[in-house]
Amino acid sequence: MKLDIEFSHPDRVLSPNSNAPLSARGAKTHGIIKASVKKKTRNTAYLKALCALSTIPQRNFPARLVEVTWYYKGMKPDVDNVVARLKPLIDGCAQAFGINDRELELGRVRRVHTLGKEAGTLMLHFNTENDIS
Repeated sequence: MKLDIEFSHPDRVLSPNSNAPLSARGAKTHGIIKASVKKKTRNTAYLKALCALSTIPQRNFPARLVEVTWYYKGMKPDVDNVVARLKPLIDGCAQAFGINDRELELGRVRRVHTLGKEAGTLMLHFNTENDIS
């Protein structure tokens, strides 16, 4: 079984290559902001995943594989930054599915250039263990 959930791109502050302030006070503030953004992103993912679960007949969804389609315009993002920014989204979805995110395998990460309305969005494609080949 497959379940697709659409999100807007997570905040750039979640990227390991984001501009962190150079001063000690600035670094502390940056850490507080990053923690706040992580929590907000995870909660948003949790609620969106619950909504997506309501569209399928069974309430439990034992996802085992997650694949990503990242739509962007402009420069192609680094795959390591994409994956780092996805962590709170995947955590929130796993919580909604009632599974431990350690059980999820990360499949293909597609980065698709577009100038259409999809730019700035991403799709998380979750598959159950029956769909893993």
